[in-house]
Amino acid sequence: MTASANYELIYRESMAFRIGITPFPDLFGVEDDDYLRDTIEQDNMEMVAMISAARLFGSGPNKFESGIGAVFGQSKRSPDSRFPRASGVTPYLGYRFMPQEKANGVVFRASFTPIINSDGINPWFGLSFGYSFAN
Repeated sequence: MTASANYELIYRESMAFRIGITPFPDLFGVEDDDYLRDTIEQDNMEMVAMISAARLFGSGPNKFESGIGAVFGQSKRSPDSRFPRASGVTPYLGYRFMPQEKANGVVFRASFTPIINSDGINPWFGLSFGYSFAN
């Protein structure tokens, strides 16, 4: 499991543009998780950044989203790593619950986000929770 910080701009309730970063994993207390700590030390993971654009379908707070993004960064890893190499393209499909336009509220997303790079297609899934601020 990894965590990231993201900023997203919703345009006319039908487009979403996002930028994000995943900081060094040891910022999240992995010293308490022996398996994750050993995996991260073995893989020597570093800072990773992402940029993406998505089209939102549906009305009301429930939306289907489809988009594509690019992942940039370094991740020196062993051949048997369970983490994909960072750099690549990531198309995604998913569900989004978000407040109506001009309303504050909680946002939830669940997406299938494979990373496609020179290693091939690496299946990946994402869950996100956030807060939307009214324009």
